[in-house]
Amino acid sequence: MFSFFRRRGGLLGTVFGIILAVSLWFNLTYYETVIHDHQLLARDAVALQSLKAKNTELQKQKVDLGRTVEMLQREVSALKKLPRGRSAEVLRADPVQRNPPPRRVSADSPGVAAPASLADCDTVPKKRAFVKKMMKTAWDGYHEHAWGYNELDAASSTFHQNTLFGSNSGATIIDALDTLHIMGMADELADAREWVATKLNMDVDKTGSVFELTIRYLGGFLSAYALTKDKLFLEKAQDIGSRLVKAFDTPSGIPNALVNLHNGHGEKFGWVRCNCAILSEMGTMQIEFDYLSVVTGDDKYVNAVNKAMNLVLKQPRTNGMFPNFVDMSSGALQSSDYRLGAMGDSFYEYLVKYWRYQGGLDTWNEGRALFDDVYKHVKTHLIKEEDGHMYIGDLAGGGFQTRMDHLACFLGGTLMMASQGAKDADGEKFYSEIAAGLTDTCHHSYARTTSGLGPDIMDWGGGRDGRGLGGNQFYWLRPETVESYFYLWRYTKEQKYRDWAWDAVKAIETHCRCGSGYCGLNNVDRSGTDGTNWHSTQESFFLAETLKYLYLTFSDDDVIPLDDWVFNTEAHPIPVQKNRNQ
Repeated sequence: MFSFFRRRGGLLGTVFGIILAVSLWFNLTYYETVIHDHQLLARDAVALQSLKAKNTELQKQKVDLGRTVEMLQREVSALKKLPRGRSAEVLRADPVQRNPPPRRVSADSPGVAAPASLADCDTVPKKRAFVKKMMKTAWDGYHEHAWGYNELDAASSTFHQNTLFGSNSGATIIDALDTLHIMGMADELADAREWVATKLNMDVDKTGSVFELTIRYLGGFLSAYALTKDKLFLEKAQDIGSRLVKAFDTPSGIPNALVNLHNGHGEKFGWVRCNCAILSEMGTMQIEFDYLSVVTGDDKYVNAVNKAMNLVLKQPRTNGMFPNFVDMSSGALQSSDYRLGAMGDSFYEYLVKYWRYQGGLDTWNEGRALFDDVYKHVKTHLIKEEDGHMYIGDLAGGGFQTRMDHLACFLGGTLMMASQGAKDADGEKFYSEIAAGLTDTCHHSYARTTSGLGPDIMDWGGGRDGRGLGGNQFYWLRPETVESYFYLWRYTKEQKYRDWAWDAVKAIETHCRCGSGYCGLNNVDRSGTDGTNWHSTQESFFLAETLKYLYLTFSDDDVIPLDDWVFNTEAHPIPVQKNRNQ
């Protein structure tokens, strides 16, 4: 019995072995097939990736070829209009001449290569070329590491978001448009234009600052349109303007500080205790909204801003000046704080510049009478001297404060502008002496520091000599001091203003050049060369204002001539409306 099962077990074992062998053979064959298929798929994936890369490269070449064809077509068209003997090479070197305006708007210097170092800059054209090189550095860093975001974090080579603009909306691109044009940086301007045309979307359910969006975005687009006549920039100006004008939809017409770019809902800043608007913000939109009405033919923009300003300007003034806050309901002047630095600065700037924008130099008019009276009181109450230096302090809580904001250093340039077309020789002297005195003080605040750059707030208390006040020793690439150098050079031709501007170039390049661009300094009394003193944000106004004013200081007077253009508070040039007083 047992022997039977042993024999039967041997037979069954043999059968099971055969079945197992066959099964293993089938499995091995299957897995070989699977492995082979996977290998084929892997090779196909690699080939597909290669084809995608080649396609991307072909698309890029197609875009580049399209730009080249477009450029050649413009050049051929322009060459047909040139007198004999004018070469295409000259045309390429001077891009403005492709469609020349009545006066030059670019100082690009054919044949002047960017100097390798500061030490090589021994002529004015080389100094101008070096500033253009700085612009190229700042732009390339932004383009590579923060493209489409608002600003570059230069030290860490990444992006920095500023929520004042409402979204990821390319603040540096828009702020730099006119600077790129003025410096003749055609390729960079083409990249910027392409981004604006294909990527910019202002219809976002986000809240932004009406003031910042007006001076940077609306001003930037209007200036780019005025300089290039490119309708795209006009379309974008009208788009953002139509969103911003909704902020004026209040019972008094005084605009909200913030507006939702999608639905137009407005609100004031939460930190402002009273139902008030900030003087410098509500009073720094006339030029932009007025010119938007000029180029669109729609008066709703200028009507909105003038309604608000007229309400404020007719209010009774204590001390003959305008305080920092305005009641949103009535336009009544609020608070006893008066300053031409933060919260007051650009209101006082536009008292002069809006008159100038309207062609004020052609005639003596009421607009001038207003700011002449205001600045007479500013001289009485806010301008003092300490150790031979003229400075402008604050009135706060009824008392005088011996502090001067770097922001107030714009006054030298604005008041030198006001001296042009003054009522008489005494009026011209009044403005030009204050302009020179304040500019000298701002220069002193730079020259006395380790870095050669000035603090954000100067202290002019007894013996302080303009040192940084408290924790305000920082410099964040601000433009106001070099702005005044530019104006005083243009109007006086005193060499010291160009020399001071070059000192600023050297200080910025030496201490603020960082990572992929330029950084501010946390303390101007420390060097920035070791990388431990940097404020890493490359502010958009560095490209819009600081570098532009430095570049123009080393340019000829017929590049953005001051009798044809007025700069908004973000340094965007807008055409003067001369015909209004003819």
